[in-house]
Amino acid sequence: MKVSVVEALRVQKEIATAVQIAMGMERGCRYGTTVEEGVTLDNGNAKTFPEFVANLRKLFTISQQINSILADFSLKNGISDKVRERENLKVLQRIHESAIQSLPPASTTRFEVVGQMKTKVTRTFTPFVSKAELKTIVKKIKAEIRRIQAEIDVANAQVIDLPFEFDDIEMMNETEG
Repeated sequence: MKVSVVEALRVQKEIATAVQIAMGMERGCRYGTTVEEGVTLDNGNAKTFPEFVANLRKLFTISQQINSILADFSLKNGISDKVRERENLKVLQRIHESAIQSLPPASTTRFEVVGQMKTKVTRTFTPFVSKAELKTIVKKIKAEIRRIQAEIDVANAQVIDLPFEFDDIEMMNETEG
């Protein structure tokens, strides 16, 4: 089946959820048949242990297939590197924005009483990087983040081929409950 990478990522999450649900069904599966006084006790619609294991193996196979395909795609297109670079830039953006908020005023004046006289005390602050420069840096970082995100979006719009169909996943979901 051919799907966009975005759709494949959604399917990957759906498969992961199906695996978690299936794992939770372990306690409810039947491990055998119980006969009491010649009467077979019925466990309702519970799956047999072999059915449970077979279903789990199918889910694991599909999960491995989609994870491998997405990992190969990510490697070929450098998606992991782009995501890492984008996240690093977001940290730098946050740090620079925090610096803008943390810079004290350029100068402050206060009056102190020294002995009998009131004295004017002026304190000046000279930043290593001015607010204007910090704002310019933040703008550049934001532009770079947008550029990287656009590259990721273009890559994720590509179509990849999955070796299974949606029906396979739907069948797994139906047999879980």
